[in-house]
Amino acid sequence: MQDSAIGDCLVCGSPDAELLAQCVNGPGDLWHSGLLQSAAGLLTELKYWRPCGWWYLNDANPAITSVAWRVDASAFVVRQSVWECLNGFDQAFTSQTAQGLDFGFRLLRSGGVPLHVPGLFPASAEATPKAELPREDIYLFFVRHFKPDYSRYVLFRESIRRRAPYSEWCALREAERRAAAVPPPGGCAIPPRPLAPLPQPFPRVSVILPTMGRQEYAADLLEDLARQTLPPYEVFVVDATPEERRRVGLYEDVARRVPLRVIWQQSLGSCRARNEAIRLCGGDYTLFADDDTRVLPDYIENHVRLLQTYGAHAANGLDIRADHHRQGCEDLARKIAQRSPNAPVHVESKFSNANSCVRREWIEKCIGNDVNFDGGYGEDSDFGHCLAKQGAVVLHNPYSANLHLKPPAGGFRWWGQQVAHQRRLPWEFNRRVGWIKPRPSPTIVYGLLKHYTPVQVTEWFLLYVLRGWWPRYLKPHESSWKRALLLGFRVLKTPLVLLRIRVARRFARDLWQRGPIYE
Repeated sequence: MQDSAIGDCLVCGSPDAELLAQCVNGPGDLWHSGLLQSAAGLLTELKYWRPCGWWYLNDANPAITSVAWRVDASAFVVRQSVWECLNGFDQAFTSQTAQGLDFGFRLLRSGGVPLHVPGLFPASAEATPKAELPREDIYLFFVRHFKPDYSRYVLFRESIRRRAPYSEWCALREAERRAAAVPPPGGCAIPPRPLAPLPQPFPRVSVILPTMGRQEYAADLLEDLARQTLPPYEVFVVDATPEERRRVGLYEDVARRVPLRVIWQQSLGSCRARNEAIRLCGGDYTLFADDDTRVLPDYIENHVRLLQTYGAHAANGLDIRADHHRQGCEDLARKIAQRSPNAPVHVESKFSNANSCVRREWIEKCIGNDVNFDGGYGEDSDFGHCLAKQGAVVLHNPYSANLHLKPPAGGFRWWGQQVAHQRRLPWEFNRRVGWIKPRPSPTIVYGLLKHYTPVQVTEWFLLYVLRGWWPRYLKPHESSWKRALLLGFRVLKTPLVLLRIRVARRFARDLWQRGPIYE
């Protein structure tokens, strides 16, 4: 692979030296211009693995620097330690293009950060024809990376699409033969970088804490924030608790020790609550927290240190589910001690408004939370996906953990469920829910329409129906005998399932046609 070496990096091709010097001090482990070359958009068959929900299924705008695993194997730069961790290319693939895709995918799943950098390889960044992958290499990719069920499903779907079942079956057989004959590269997870100390002067961190009907839990979290090793610069509590249930003086004691500002929210909805506070934040970082969580004293410090160490733009912390809603920080410390100390840092493909930290300038790029998600689900994933599409490097941070209590009542989701029985939900602005209830949630479907292609959304719905027949992953506690007994009943329910999907798509299409709202 190696054409030359620059410092501790291996170079393939002729990169722009000045641009490369800027890259090596950032969050990346591998740099390429593959989205401007023949690797762009390859392996669309991944829609059979995860048609929606994975941020990196589709390429970002090739004109910006972004996380991108579709690597051009003829032109890239990689840290030598990372190359050695992954043991280089998988020689079972016959095409160099497939070797690059496989290496980028393995790097992403092993804790590395592959970055597409436009102009890094200017001599080869001209428009080039899209490469064609051998069918055997496509099946080999699935055999190497996923459970056998997925390669069988690819065979089923591609045999129908291409109308060539025999050639597809032969390609799968050849891929399985090759996978057995050539051992995989193996390798190990990429070790995390040691956390750098906090810079001087200390960064300013704004904390946003929406709450509704959980004022006691929010007060406990504020007490945790008052004991932080890196004190918050400002804390915004956006309280949407109905007036008749508010305890106005509950926050007065902790307000003496925390720079606290309480906003009594008039309009309901967690997206509006966060957006209201985002407009007031003045810190270098914004930390999103949930009212039913508890955190340890180094929580904020570790978020900032990780972002400083990697030069990343956002971090999603470790969310630990409590055994019951009355647990506290001692239980969190015990649960953390029971976990492996070698937890990896990796590129994240989900986002949580309960435990995340984002650089201020990147929040401004995404404006805020899309209000269309109020009254439903998916607003945090949508915000994280918008960050990734803008080019942000979002990392999983195992060092900043919270204990998620999940009390039985209160919170904005609980509000949405209660309101559904009394008056219109926010996404019912154009029509009302009738006898047929939409399922999945219209806001979930809206998120799919917003970020994925129509083909991918259709594939998602197909898998949604098929997995409902045989819920091996949705209900792992069910025995095979019980699934077999219930199969006929679940198949007979398919017309109702399809009808509920149709209703959900109608509401989602209303939201999609209205467009994102950032109030």
